[in-house]
Amino acid sequence: DAAFELCLNHGIENVTVSKIAHRAGIGKGTIYKHFVTKNEIFIQIILNYERNLHDQLLISGKNPKASPNENSIRIYLNKRLANPSKDYLIQKLELFLVNAEGISVYLEELFRIRKAISEILEKSIKYSTKNDAFDNMPGEYHYLACQTLVQTAIEIYSNDSLKCRPDIQDLMDLVAEIGKTIANK
Repeated sequence: DAAFELCLNHGIENVTVSKIAHRAGIGKGTIYKHFVTKNEIFIQIILNYERNLHDQLLISGKNPKASPNENSIRIYLNKRLANPSKDYLIQKLELFLVNAEGISVYLEELFRIRKAISEILEKSIKYSTKNDAFDNMPGEYHYLACQTLVQTAIEIYSNDSLKCRPDIQDLMDLVAEIGKTIANK
């Protein structure tokens, strides 16, 4: 949480292990007992975010009162858009780490988690569409369609050049409606 807050408030480039330790109220050595580099801390922020999203999708799939489509797609969109600043920081951290050394094992785990999320969304979209065009489409495309909706909403929310900041709930409702409309075509 300390590393996340520092990244959010001061920028990724300005975060050091010393600052993280100070913010967390622990010694720098304690951090190094758990993480070899600052990049490992950053990748853990991303992994925790994605694991949480995956876990929520798994839990939602077990709810007998809601259809898989309504549950998974809505939860995915709501979770990603609930805190646009956090989601935007996750994207920035990932770009920051794209060529970092020593995190390949963590990236493999990230890709496994995202593949599992992609499979959940694929099932939800296929369940709701019953459309041959969607059925023959690679599963990753369903995930990418949801991802595109989220990225667009975050860009709108995070764009400082807009004269007004849209209400996040209105934006979430709009994206969810677009997603449902696409799924029902």
